[in-house]
Amino acid sequence: MSRSSSSACELPAVAAHLPKKVQLRIIAIWQKRDPHASCEEQKRKTRLILLNLPAHLRAQLQPPPFRCEMPHFVHRLEQHVQTEIQKIWVGYHDGQPCFDQVDRQLAVLQANEISLGSFRYPPAKAFDRLELLQKFRRASVA
Repeated sequence: MSRSSSSACELPAVAAHLPKKVQLRIIAIWQKRDPHASCEEQKRKTRLILLNLPAHLRAQLQPPPFRCEMPHFVHRLEQHVQTEIQKIWVGYHDGQPCFDQVDRQLAVLQANEISLGSFRYPPAKAFDRLELLQKFRRASVA
């Protein structure tokens, strides 16, 4: 009785957001599964279906990218923090890359000990990039 330890052996929730034809293909794969066996084959086949979806459908399945804007909770911050964040975005125009603004914004929030987790902001990966930049800057100064 081998069960996959990486995730649950069940129909993926993402199937509900797909066109009916694709849903039926994925459901058929999972209905054939032996409940006492591994589900690696079903996961592999499902992954192949998802990878072969047209780009516009695949884009719908991914979480939205980090938005290039001030955080939605900026109005709840202290006035001096609001001002610092507003200055970061002065001169920014939609469609431009915003990596620098986001990094500076995160640095301001962290420097002011703002608990970003309570705001669900930003995606966890954003901190990885900020920490890497901070390590690089410290190393170049030393």
